[in-house]
Amino acid sequence: MKEKLKEIWYRFGGWFLLLGVPLAVVAIGLTAGQAHKDYTSLPRTEAAPPAESEVTFDMDTNKAYTAEDGVVVIPAAEQPGKSQAKPVECLPDPARVWENTASLSTNSYTLPEEAALEDGAVGVLTIPSLNLSAPVYETEEGGEMESMTKGVAHFATTSAWAGNIALCSHNVAPAGAVAYFRDIHQLTEGDTIFYKTALGERQYKVSEVKEIVEDDWSYLGRTEDNRITLITCITGKANMRLMVQALEV
Repeated sequence: MKEKLKEIWYRFGGWFLLLGVPLAVVAIGLTAGQAHKDYTSLPRTEAAPPAESEVTFDMDTNKAYTAEDGVVVIPAAEQPGKSQAKPVECLPDPARVWENTASLSTNSYTLPEEAALEDGAVGVLTIPSLNLSAPVYETEEGGEMESMTKGVAHFATTSAWAGNIALCSHNVAPAGAVAYFRDIHQLTEGDTIFYKTALGERQYKVSEVKEIVEDDWSYLGRTEDNRITLITCITGKANMRLMVQALEV
């Protein structure tokens, strides 16, 4: 069999090289030419992106191109339909983006470091009708007990000035602490509360005094108005808390 194949190759192989390869090249060239002709015969559509401010959901105004549009051409920068983007005339100075003086507070929330006094307290609470004046100290979230050994504790999740300021203290003092909120149950609607920070001093009027369950945190939420919320325990009611809330006047 091998000898038969060798004989056929010796007799006809030369003709295959002389004629077969050129014919193959011609066939490939004809195929490529036809493909190019088909491509150039497709409809050509020039894409003209609108300015960003003009983008709408109106498909007549903002064309959505499909396969029926054929070849979609993105024109050169100097041609009709060029990018509508405008150069930025003034870039922010990177050195000033995170200045230490930049405030991260909002209109209804103030960070404690922005309200802090020089002595380390974040505020001073004064209730004239109870002859009470006490420093307020910031806490880590959940660490109010530690701060209450120094003074009144500020709930870390609440604002330190704008919006709702929430404070807590003991009603019965353990060893090494002071029961600053021992008498807040005596407050009634209309009583005055003052609160002072490095950002100023505000006056509030008591609007509500009520008992709440120990896990009711709804009175500590953020508010658009300025208010102060006082929380303390209730003797004999381990699962209840006394809540006093006052609004700015």
